[in-house]
Amino acid sequence: MSDHVLERVDAQPDSFLPRAAYTMSEAAELLSCTRKHLYALMNRGELRSVKLGNSRRVPRAEILRLSGNPPVASLEGGVNTEEVQR
Repeated sequence: MSDHVLERVDAQPDSFLPRAAYTMSEAAELLSCTRKHLYALMNRGELRSVKLGNSRRVPRAEILRLSGNPPVASLEGGVNTEEVQR
């Protein structure tokens, strides 16, 4: 993904990204793309999502992965969302 996507995700308030999953509309906004594009990624197997009742959610880890900021496991067993050092 481009740096623009990283800026979009990084620009969100801290209280916005801690949720476990986001609606397709929220995920599209965070990634600066359309819902249609997210559904295309999902249909090609490039985006993992979960179905909850009649709605579909995109896990936070998927949003971070697509933005180029994959979560990494911390030593305490939790998830650390800091960018992996390459």
